[in-house]
Amino acid sequence: MNELLADLESVTEQARCAAISQRLAKLYPDKKIYFSDSSQLFVGAWAAETKEVDVTIAPEFSLRKLGVREGFVQRMRRRELGTPEPVNATWHLHHGLESFTWKGHHVEVFTVQYLTQYEPNRWSWLISDDEALLRELFATVVAWNSEVHGEVLVFSNGCFSKSAELQEAIDETRLEDLILPPQLAESLQSDVAHFLASRELYAKAGAAWKRGMLLMGPPGNGKTHAIKGLIKRAGLPCLYVKSFSGRHVDPAGSIPQVFARARELAPCVVVLEDLDSLVDDENRSFLLNELDGFAVNDGLLTIASTNHPERLDPSLIHRPSRFDRKYRFELPDLDLRRRYLEGWAAKATTPIDADFLARAAELTAGFTFAYLKEVGLSTLMHWASEGQKGKIGDALVHVIEQLKQEILATPAGPPPAPRAKPRFPWDFG
Repeated sequence: MNELLADLESVTEQARCAAISQRLAKLYPDKKIYFSDSSQLFVGAWAAETKEVDVTIAPEFSLRKLGVREGFVQRMRRRELGTPEPVNATWHLHHGLESFTWKGHHVEVFTVQYLTQYEPNRWSWLISDDEALLRELFATVVAWNSEVHGEVLVFSNGCFSKSAELQEAIDETRLEDLILPPQLAESLQSDVAHFLASRELYAKAGAAWKRGMLLMGPPGNGKTHAIKGLIKRAGLPCLYVKSFSGRHVDPAGSIPQVFARARELAPCVVVLEDLDSLVDDENRSFLLNELDGFAVNDGLLTIASTNHPERLDPSLIHRPSRFDRKYRFELPDLDLRRRYLEGWAAKATTPIDADFLARAAELTAGFTFAYLKEVGLSTLMHWASEGQKGKIGDALVHVIEQLKQEILATPAGPPPAPRAKPRFPWDFG
């Protein structure tokens, strides 16, 4: 055995896995061992939330006990590119042993997590005296971890993960705090409300119960805030797409993967933020097929946003049943700026004269809501740095004039051209 494991740098990934399995079999000769490479076999998360078992972690269980050297290097050849030189791919390992009692049987779970140049991987070995119990435990834990339990399901680099932080940010969002034209605010909320209440109406019409909303406009005008508020208002699980591509990730597979998972999660909200960055000439057809193809998307509320609608293909912009409604988030007009500044002033600890607020609303023509937020923060900081001398309204006007000069000095140019794609999907340059 020692000879087999003496130098793992020269063996394949499968051989490493087999070597660990063989070593575990020798360490546990009277036990059943169930191997899994599922990315959803997180025993600790399942145990902590369900309270079914108390898990004891033994981090001192070393890979050296298995004859495996930590930080070993895999060498391979990139034959696809025709380069004979070997390429190093260091494995960064995390490992541990978890033990607990489940249904009257003692269970141990040995896990190795590693990251290669390509993707994160996870190996797990479930160890007990009953193989049927191990299979049942595997199915139970994977099923629980595959579901959403108060988190946002995030898709990035070809993999799903769950984020409680994103869900907390959604839960803390209030649509009422977003200053929008009354008609826009009403349309957004009623669109979601009518969709959720109209499942039977869709069925009677013989139509799939799905809806697409596209939020468009310059950055910094509330699209992201609106999306979070609409998700909260819908009260549905959320699948958030960060990217359809990545190293060794083919959009031809990742886009169907996202929508297949969404259909399992339905009814749910699918978020495609910065759609113009997610979609290109190579993957557009796959997205179109998933939005409005043969698959039935019952229960999918798809909300997308874009800062550059001019980049989007007409097949996305002008075809209902993909994005049925388009909502424009324009620069705030005088009334909206005044409302925003009045709301900010109401929260300030020092009163601000109405005349200063009216003047500030006029001076901020062309400002986004993001810039208006910066106006408020910078005003408080400037006033504090001056020892809170004078009127805070004077500090407000001073900050606005400074920001206007910055905006004029750094005008926004046209959106950058899409970066050229590498010849091969595995190129890293």
